[in-house]
Amino acid sequence: MIKVVKSLFSLRSYGFKFDKWALLLCLLVLLPTFVWMAFPVPDDVLRIESCTPVWDTVGSVFQTVMMAALCLLRNRQASSRCSVPLRWSIVAMLFLYWLAWFLYYAGFFNMLILMLLVVPPCLCFVLFAWERRNALALLSAIGFLCCHLVFAVMNFL
Repeated sequence: MIKVVKSLFSLRSYGFKFDKWALLLCLLVLLPTFVWMAFPVPDDVLRIESCTPVWDTVGSVFQTVMMAALCLLRNRQASSRCSVPLRWSIVAMLFLYWLAWFLYYAGFFNMLILMLLVVPPCLCFVLFAWERRNALALLSAIGFLCCHLVFAVMNFL
């Protein structure tokens, strides 16, 4: 465990290398949002003026850094392939996220659906960053999750 943490935070362990699986994950998570922006839901409760603009800006910065770090920075000591349990955990999080969007488009919206729109996509990135031992992406994903939760709680609950 100490070796994992040490390699996670050692700058010498990192190099620039494009990760096609990270890009695919980013696209799979962002696709429902692109659809939502292009084809709004009637009576769209998610399209509100945010009461947390500073948190939103900080969250956007975390999100951008996270995606860039996942796609462009590689820890040389990490495996290039996900372990099977983590892979299935990421797939499960994606499924829950896409299911929440499907339910939202079907006209359902409650606290559970809101949390399914917020938590699972962030956990996809947290799990992927952990597997890749990418500290910058991991810390950014956790920061993005926190900001995303603050936005959801303050604006909808």
